[in-house]
Amino acid sequence: MTSNGLRHGQTSVRVVVTTIQIGRLIDVSDAAADRPPTLAVGRNAAQGGLGLYLVARLSAAHGWMVQDDRKHVWARLDYAPRSAPDLAPPLPRPRDETTGRSQFQ
Repeated sequence: MTSNGLRHGQTSVRVVVTTIQIGRLIDVSDAAADRPPTLAVGRNAAQGGLGLYLVARLSAAHGWMVQDDRKHVWARLDYAPRSAPDLAPPLPRPRDETTGRSQFQ
């Protein structure tokens, strides 16, 4: 988000990271209030343009707004659970039909 602000926004780009009860809130703002953030469409991924897709994929929530003549793009990153959740039991291993033995030994 910061590099997008530096690349596509107007000076001065500001970054604020705030600790909230469930994680972190990242706010990147710039003076390009008249230019909404837009996803790169129809562009080769090697040329860049994946920043907003990554934000959408990695954050618990994200968005943008204009406030006080500045565009704010924000993302909420939630804390990971302290312990792994209970997982379903593993699937049984495939067995040879004639011997009943596991095919993976």
